[in-house]
Amino acid sequence: NDLYLTELGNIFNVSREHFLIDYKDGAYVIVDRCSSCGTLVEGELVGEGKKGGSRCLENNDVIIVGTSESRYVFKFILMGST
Repeated sequence: NDLYLTELGNIFNVSREHFLIDYKDGAYVIVDRCSSCGTLVEGELVGEGKKGGSRCLENNDVIIVGTSESRYVFKFILMGST
């Protein structure tokens, strides 16, 4: 893992190896690595229930690690894109 996220409290949204962003066939792809809660990308659930999954990423996509209650929210930005 390149980025470690910690959670405080009793509710856990982040799995140990939650997701990765990869570049395949000319596109960026987010891959949920069989996390418990899944990963939200632009409101679409990727993964969940430890089944994994993937989705292409677009410039400015919002990524939420875990459920919509998660405090870990990121924006995917392609440098040089308009």
